[in-house]
Amino acid sequence: SVAAAGDKLLGGGVDKVHGGSSSDTGSWHYLLDQLRAIRQDILVQRLHEPTSSPRSVAFAETVYLLNARWALCAGDLRQYAQCASQLRLLYRTWPTLPSKAE
Repeated sequence: SVAAAGDKLLGGGVDKVHGGSSSDTGSWHYLLDQLRAIRQDILVQRLHEPTSSPRSVAFAETVYLLNARWALCAGDLRQYAQCASQLRLLYRTWPTLPSKAE
């Protein structure tokens, strides 16, 4: 499916960004731009919606969780709050996501 292909491609982008994660200011701004692009693709491909596969939604959750953690490490509370808001929405829509219990 298109969504499965989309989250596979985006997954490569997340892996690339994850490999370069750092909390220094210059690196954080680069990471933030990269993560913003990935999150935008998630929205455009509708990987977070109830009609998506559980795998696609789990991928969207992973991106938001990573982004939230990195935002906290960088002290970017505004970015953290945005990701937390998206995660709350995902958990309301998909109450059975495995990491929700963590």
